[in-house]
Amino acid sequence: MAPVVTTGSSIFSYNIITIFYFSEYELLSREGKSHDEAVVEAGAKRFRPIAMTAIAAILALMQLAIGLGQGSTMQQPLAIAIISGLIVQMPLVLLIMPLAFSVWNRRPGRRMGDAGGPSFGAPVRGPAE
Repeated sequence: MAPVVTTGSSIFSYNIITIFYFSEYELLSREGKSHDEAVVEAGAKRFRPIAMTAIAAILALMQLAIGLGQGSTMQQPLAIAIISGLIVQMPLVLLIMPLAFSVWNRRPGRRMGDAGGPSFGAPVRGPAE
C-alpha cells in the first residue's frame, strides 16, 4: 500500500513539471507545429528535467534504502516506498501522460482548455462589469 500512496504523492509533486510540459506544448502549437510534432517535441524537452529530478531523489534515498548508517533501519521501508513510487511514476509522467493527452486532444471538438477552464496563456477575465 505504501508504494501506491507514494506514487500518488510523487505524481502530485510532479504537477509543476506537468504544467511546464503543457505550456511547452501550447507554445509549440502557437508556433504552427502540428499536434503530433508539438507533443513529441515538448516531451523531448521535458524528459531531461523530469528524469534528472527522479534520478537525483532515487540516488539520495539509496543510502537509506540499503540500510547504511546508524538508525537507517527505522527509515528503510519509507525510503524503499519512495524509490518504488518514483520508479513507477517516471514512465507514467513521461509516456502515459502524453499518450492520454494525445488521445484526449484527438477526440472531435476537444482541444486543450475545453474542459471548462482557460487554456495556458489565455487571459483570465474578472467579474462582469
